[in-house]
Amino acid sequence: MFLLETPFDQWTADQLADYFKQKAGELGGDYSEMFANERITGKIAHRLKDQDLKDMGIDSVGDRLTIMEEIEKIANIHQQKDRERVLWEGSEELYFNCWDRLFSTCCGCCPDDPDQYKLTGTHLTIKHIDPVRCGPVRCCCGMKYHIDNVDISHITDADVRGVPPSCCQQVCCGKTQEHIYVKADGETKILKLTKEEGAPVARKILNQVEIMQRMERN
Repeated sequence: MFLLETPFDQWTADQLADYFKQKAGELGGDYSEMFANERITGKIAHRLKDQDLKDMGIDSVGDRLTIMEEIEKIANIHQQKDRERVLWEGSEELYFNCWDRLFSTCCGCCPDDPDQYKLTGTHLTIKHIDPVRCGPVRCCCGMKYHIDNVDISHITDADVRGVPPSCCQQVCCGKTQEHIYVKADGETKILKLTKEEGAPVARKILNQVEIMQRMERN
C-alpha cells in the first residue's frame, strides 16, 4: 500500500480515512468519514482510546478493538522501518593521497580492503573484510569478514580528530583525514573518513543517540 511509504506521523486525516475505507470489508462498516470529519491524523491516532471511538459513533466493541489494533500495527510497521532505515553509508579512508596508496599497496599489487560503515536508526555497523587474494585479484571464495554492530543506545560520545598527513605526504598534496572516536560499552571504535565527511557523520551519530535516548525515556 502506497500510504505505508509515508511516515505514519505525517498522514493527514484524509489519508487515514482512506486507509480505513480500504479496511471496511474487515470491519462492520465504512468508518472513513468519521476519521476525516474528526480530523484524526497519523500524528494523534495512537492516542485514541475506546471511549474516543465510541464518541465518534463507532458502536461495535469488536470494530473499536480492531481499529485500535490496526492503528498499533501501522505504527509498529513504521517504527520498524525507521529503525532499519539507512541514515548514512561510507567506507574507510585508508590513504592520504594517491602516492600513499601506491606505496602501501606496492603499486596496486597488494590492495587493501577498507572497512565499510553503515548507520541505521538503531545501530552503527562496521564491516571488516579480509578476502583471499591472488595478487591484486580477489578470489570469489574463502573470504573472511567481521561485522561489528554497535548499539546506538550504548554510544556515549563521538569525538572528531583531524589527522594531518606527514610532511612528505603534504608535499605530495596529502589531505587531512577526520577520525571519529565512537565510545560505547567501554570500547572505542574509530571511523576513518575524509576531512569533509567526518564532522557531519559524527553529528548524525550523536543526533541518533539523542533520538534513541528520548524514545527510551518516553
